[in-house]
Amino acid sequence: IIRNGYDEEFFFYQESFKLNEVKDLRILHVGGFYSVKGQDILLKALLNIIIPIKLTLIGIGPELEKCRQYVQDHNLQERVYFLGQVSHNEIIGVLRENDIFCMPSRSEGLPAAPLEAMACGLPVVGTNVGGMNEIIKDGFNGYLCKPDSPEDIAEKIILASKTNWNRMEISDWVTNHFSW
Repeated sequence: IIRNGYDEEFFFYQESFKLNEVKDLRILHVGGFYSVKGQDILLKALLNIIIPIKLTLIGIGPELEKCRQYVQDHNLQERVYFLGQVSHNEIIGVLRENDIFCMPSRSEGLPAAPLEAMACGLPVVGTNVGGMNEIIKDGFNGYLCKPDSPEDIAEKIILASKTNWNRMEISDWVTNHFSW
């Protein structure tokens, strides 16, 4: 088996990185806006989350406008930010500004984006599809969710916000198992 990996020289965690000091929980998703990536599910999950939250979505694709319209139709403009396409070099800075990475995919192989997020110390909330159960260990580096379930994603995001994560251990684990 040859798994995806990530560049540990570029994606890494240091305790000196400042974590979110504002009260809002900051969640990040990186991926092309295609139905399979499930951004629509994540947006629906926001309606079930009552804690203060800021969601940043990075990517472009055919489902982007539908997602933008959903945000407008449900008055989520104060909670959701679309950054469009961001260079790989800039993603590291965005990762370090967030608290949790979310991967609500309907289908996956073994994606690199959550590996990069973990390398930066972020726990990952992701659906239990494809190889996601190989990289997410419930309670240690994130939580697995039922596919196509905004309710379960919302529940796991809230749970993740209450969990005291050891970000250095998350980073070390993914480096030992998935770095190039």
